[in-house]
Amino acid sequence: MIVCSLILEHVENINFSFKQAFKVLKKGGIFYIGELHPFKQYLGSKARFESGNGTVVLNCYVHNISDFIDCADKNNFQLIDLKEWYDDKQSVPRLLTSVFKK
Repeated sequence: MIVCSLILEHVENINFSFKQAFKVLKKGGIFYIGELHPFKQYLGSKARFESGNGTVVLNCYVHNISDFIDCADKNNFQLIDLKEWYDDKQSVPRLLTSVFKK
């Protein structure tokens, strides 16, 4: 199993990540991805943290749901599960999780 949790938004070319995951996983291996939902990114949400010098906003790239599905398809992964997670049902989804199988 390979797990990517809140990291691929910082990777411009996610196809490379899918390619490498497929390369190292055994047949039947699982590739789990949990990311900030692109809807949150459309609204301006970005990864950030507080430092002694104030708030640091990290470089982020928006990857649409179709980008994840297309990269999986190009690299011969099968989509097993796709979910959107909400803080509350009144807002846009906060997280997007997907599970792919080699």
